[in-house]
Amino acid sequence: MSSEMDDTTVPPTTRTRAYEGGSTHPVIRGPRFGAGRTAVDLVAAVVGALVLSMAIQFVIAKGPTLVPDTHVPDAALALLATGLIGCLIGGLVVRRVRTAPGWVRFVGATGGLAALATFALALPLLATRHYLGGTRGDNEFRLRYFERMTSGAGLADFNYEGLPPFYPAGWFWLGGRFANLAGMQGWEAYKPFSIATMAVTAAVTFVLWRLVVSGRIAVLASLATLVMGLHVPAVGEPYAWPTTAWLLPVLVLTWTCLRRSGGPLWPFVLVGVYLGVCAMTYTLHLVFAALVVVVLAVVAGVLAVREGGDRGSVVRGLAGRVAVVAGVSAALMLVVWAPYLFGGGIGAKNVAAQYLPAASAYFPTPFTPSGPVGILCLAGLVWAVARLRSSRVAVVVVVTVAAVYVWYVLSTLALAFDTTLLAFRFNVTVNVTLAIAGVFAASRCSGGRCAGPRSGSPSAGRPRSGPRLRMPSPGLPLSVGMPVRRSRSRVSSGGGGSSPSVWSSRSA
Repeated sequence: MSSEMDDTTVPPTTRTRAYEGGSTHPVIRGPRFGAGRTAVDLVAAVVGALVLSMAIQFVIAKGPTLVPDTHVPDAALALLATGLIGCLIGGLVVRRVRTAPGWVRFVGATGGLAALATFALALPLLATRHYLGGTRGDNEFRLRYFERMTSGAGLADFNYEGLPPFYPAGWFWLGGRFANLAGMQGWEAYKPFSIATMAVTAAVTFVLWRLVVSGRIAVLASLATLVMGLHVPAVGEPYAWPTTAWLLPVLVLTWTCLRRSGGPLWPFVLVGVYLGVCAMTYTLHLVFAALVVVVLAVVAGVLAVREGGDRGSVVRGLAGRVAVVAGVSAALMLVVWAPYLFGGGIGAKNVAAQYLPAASAYFPTPFTPSGPVGILCLAGLVWAVARLRSSRVAVVVVVTVAAVYVWYVLSTLALAFDTTLLAFRFNVTVNVTLAIAGVFAASRCSGGRCAGPRSGSPSAGRPRSGPRLRMPSPGLPLSVGMPVRRSRSRVSSGGGGSSPSVWSSRSA
């Protein structure tokens, strides 16, 4: 295994915090990088992915013909995709790549993901000037909205001139500025801007995952996210896909920081920015993500009090952090929603929610082992449940999936009031979440944790130094022991040297 952090293991700590009652616990490590480094990485990922995607699209459009009315583009895509995926995964095990400078690995990961996203869409769409779905269905209003945002810099309804928009205009407004800059009509710019959005989303996903897990795991999680987005396919809604792809790493960051005592507030500002982006692009994702953040905060508070924390101090600390998230997201939300809210839109009936397709009538079951994707999702579900007490990622996976099923129940109950919660929109969320969990399960197995020592090996017959189950003390929660390095300031809470559970304050 690499010396980098594993998906969930906690690096050694040398400081302690004290609760009332005298119990002490190691301080939980927060994000792997600081605010400045994260901001630079995000900007670099966005700009780099955008430039690379546009360059690839230009070459494909102006390059040698690939006979677009045949399967030649599909064959080219299969070859390129296999090569890119092979390079991304192969780079994780090649020593020369692993020891390369950090900026080289960053450029390789973000560039490879952005290129894969671009090729996966640009080549199949080579024969048309339209994006997935053409001009049919919901694309009719999307193209109209794009044209409206291209015709002026103000926010306006896509049907009625002079009315404030109800549908979030954030992504379409950016698309309008892109069309103006490129000198294109709105409908003409919809395809290249949508493909570029997919590339940027893939690159940013890697940056967000790298905040909470090792770089190698971040590549695999980002790759799984992109592949699932293409498989479902969720990329047909280009303005909704980014907030779906970024949901899980943002929630893992939220849970990690909520379980810490103190620490900087910038991670919560970042979470607020994410929720603000949801508000500006896809309101349904804002409501869902905000509810999950609140649930995680409540769970973190309950656990902190059970561990000996003062109830008032815990509540005030968590309330302050959630307030930061709410304040940042509300400020960003008003950028897009202010004209509608202050223009008399409050209390208006949401006709769009009166829609119940077959996908909303049944619970999603992506973990049915009927194919590779189903097996991956099933492995992710089993891993998340098995590692619930020792992995912060598993905690977030279980909470997120449970929240989706609760949303389905509430959507069904809402039928009594002649409306729904559009639960089918979160089918993609379940698929992506469990697929990423499947990657963590596969990573854990490939790291040698699934198999014991080979017969005849030096370690055969000796106790393993890897994860081991320790019997809990009476009245204490079960914890899974993990090997950690000794620190100079050894922390003790009355005996026992086992590494902590994720449910205790001693683990991330």
